[in-house]
Amino acid sequence: MKAEFRKNTVFFGLFVCSLVLSAIVVLAGQDKTAKGIVIITEPGIAEGLVSNIAWNVRHDLRVPVSVREDKAIVAGPLLENAVALERKRADAVCVVVLVQRKATALPGDRLVVTGAVAVVNIDAFRFETDNSPTNALFLSRVRRATMLSVGRALGLPPCLVPLCAMHSAKSEQEFDAEAENFCPPCLWKAEDALRAKGVEFLPHERPAHGSHKPAPATL
Repeated sequence: MKAEFRKNTVFFGLFVCSLVLSAIVVLAGQDKTAKGIVIITEPGIAEGLVSNIAWNVRHDLRVPVSVREDKAIVAGPLLENAVALERKRADAVCVVVLVQRKATALPGDRLVVTGAVAVVNIDAFRFETDNSPTNALFLSRVRRATMLSVGRALGLPPCLVPLCAMHSAKSEQEFDAEAENFCPPCLWKAEDALRAKGVEFLPHERPAHGSHKPAPATL
């Protein structure tokens, strides 16, 4: 009787171990494929704007991009938000947080990066140059700022190429003249950084019906 009990106990133990190992393998595979960029928004930001930004990042870098709304984002300074989110960012390669704050002339009120977390104040990109920005111009600015924040969160240095999203603009007019994506050398650096973090790249997306980017909702 005791021998039979020991035998059953051993078989049960082996069975439990196999289940645990299977779960570890599955979870490891999920973590590998799920690694990517997370975009977090505070409530009230237009869904069309967020989806357009996410599409732009995913299309240019070919990495998984997930979007979620977080009602717990505090209405405090951007740096405090970034530090708080850095502490709980889980396994994301980097996190981009989109907030809406009353804009000032201070650079820190537009975009702050700490560690792998970037906070972008989208309202700070409604600044006027010659005229009030149109929806298309505002959207282009936010896409450009998001790519810049992703690059900084990945550790990319400033770029000397004026048309690269990583270029350090010295004026608002110069910022408007920059591209919304990386130049080839910066893109290679970003891909190397993502590859080093275990990210699996997505296949190239083909624009639907000849459109380059999805149409945004009312901003």
